[in-house]
Amino acid sequence: MFFLRACGCFSIAVMSNTTDTNLPTRHNWKRNVYILWLAQVSSISSFTFVIPFLPLFIQNELGIVDPRQSALWTGICGAFMALSMFCVSPLWGFIGDRYGRKINVLRAMTGSSLVLIGTGLVQNIYQLLVLRTLSGLLTGVFSPLVALAVSMAPSTKVGYTTGFLLTAIYTGQILGPIAGGYASELLGFRPPFYLAGCVLAVSALGVLLFVKEVYTPPPKTSRATPGNIFRGIFNTIKLYNLFPILAVILLVQISITIMHPVLPVLLQEIGITGNISSLTGLCFMCLGLTSTVSAYVCSVYSDKIGITNVLVICCIGASIFSAPLAFAGSVLQIVILLGFIGLFGGGLAGLALGLVAKSVPKEQYGISFGTAQSANSLAFGFGPFIGGLIANSIGTRIVFIIEAVTYLLAGLNAVVFINRKAKQ
Repeated sequence: MFFLRACGCFSIAVMSNTTDTNLPTRHNWKRNVYILWLAQVSSISSFTFVIPFLPLFIQNELGIVDPRQSALWTGICGAFMALSMFCVSPLWGFIGDRYGRKINVLRAMTGSSLVLIGTGLVQNIYQLLVLRTLSGLLTGVFSPLVALAVSMAPSTKVGYTTGFLLTAIYTGQILGPIAGGYASELLGFRPPFYLAGCVLAVSALGVLLFVKEVYTPPPKTSRATPGNIFRGIFNTIKLYNLFPILAVILLVQISITIMHPVLPVLLQEIGITGNISSLTGLCFMCLGLTSTVSAYVCSVYSDKIGITNVLVICCIGASIFSAPLAFAGSVLQIVILLGFIGLFGGGLAGLALGLVAKSVPKEQYGISFGTAQSANSLAFGFGPFIGGLIANSIGTRIVFIIEAVTYLLAGLNAVVFINRKAKQ
């Protein structure tokens, strides 16, 4: 709490030296969103920066020489990070609602910076596991950042704001691994962690200085005890009937991640024997590029023809192009199908968050987006596990059929969500 209050005092001091024209109004709210977009790109880039060499870091610096063991520990660290983020994201959202959303963004970015720098200092695999778990507990930039941006945007621009910020994730996911791979080759395995942490620290400073938040604390009707916090989280979900849209977020993220461990195996099954890693990277890069386009297009049209309408159309389209992957026979077919999956599925996460924002008052944005982040983290941690389990027990290609069905279930849940809202 001391950290949050210190950030708050410093933030208020900075804001007190600005004129009223710098405060978020209907004329300059976009400026804040653009700054937050850059902050999100730097955040995602910094975390994905380490993905290409993390297994190699474990092998060469932490003494886990066996490649299969290093891959296993990489997965374990990722699961612990996702599980810890699942547990605390709504809590951080509650704190953001009570103490300020900008402070919460600064908390997440500063925590991310310290964890990345600390990761570069670990000496064994157990220290790395602790740091990755702390990463889940202390970080999670996207949820508080979206809560801050949407709280400043006009109600007619909620879909645009969430979709536009989603493009920052895809941009960071494209730029981070490329830059991280080259940095590890030039600098070694430890300096890139320090570099990524410093980039995040500079980004946090930019948010502190240039993003202007007008924040009115809600009345404190109860003490912020753990019991009251979790009761408040559950009551918010129940009061605004968020369970169906949380199911949408869970299903969308599972649809995306379920194929991650399976795609390299599919390339092997079609006869590819060399350069499988680079070809897998090419496939995911294509998926990322088209997803970026999708997120932006969905952000533009969601406020014009309705978030739910666009979401259902995208779910159907992603499902239609996922199923044929089960019958793909060449790399070209796989790349083309992944490209179309990205065009339809890339905007789904932003659309789902738009539905959350449309359903709750601004005073509940932190809790609501934090809970959405929990659903996302749960799927991110267990989606690849489910895909690998299905591929091992039933077969590789059936995974893509299940992926198609999961997209359809996400669309169905969105329809159920809107119908229940209409009856209230």
